[in-house]
Amino acid sequence: MSDTESSSSSPGDKFVEQVFSSYQDLYDEIETGERMEHDLMPRLVRHLFLDALGFSPSDYEQEDDWNDVRFYDDERNPVIVVEGKKRDVDAEEGIDQAFRYASSTTYVRYLIATNVDKMLVYRRCDESEADETRHGVSAKLIADIEFEGIVNKVSGKGITDDLSLDERQSSVFS
Repeated sequence: MSDTESSSSSPGDKFVEQVFSSYQDLYDEIETGERMEHDLMPRLVRHLFLDALGFSPSDYEQEDDWNDVRFYDDERNPVIVVEGKKRDVDAEEGIDQAFRYASSTTYVRYLIATNVDKMLVYRRCDESEADETRHGVSAKLIADIEFEGIVNKVSGKGITDDLSLDERQSSVFS
């Protein structure tokens, strides 16, 4: 991206660039081969939620096995649940568990299922707007992101350099 493009970028453009940059940093750390979710989820939290999205370490907790994460508001109510899966497990297998966790409180606004390479982000909503209702929780899919295809560290060449900013934004936001 040129200096001219960078200086005329909107806050939304800069946000998308930061998300991709943070994911590239995460992929740069991941060694080729099998990595367990207990190793990847702390890295995902650090790169995406702390570095790119601006959360602080006191804003979240992870379960003992480190694969499930809760982000809290100022009153310590869980507002985001992240269900982490191993890289060789489809992220969609985490959706039901994220909905189940969200059913325990009305404070959860966002439900995320991820295997690091793919991330599904749902926003809690009224049933009339929902794409899915599970365990009494209605939510709309707002992002289905294939980070592996975008960053693709395994092949040594990500497609981020070949995509325009508009194409990158459309790959993040449904």
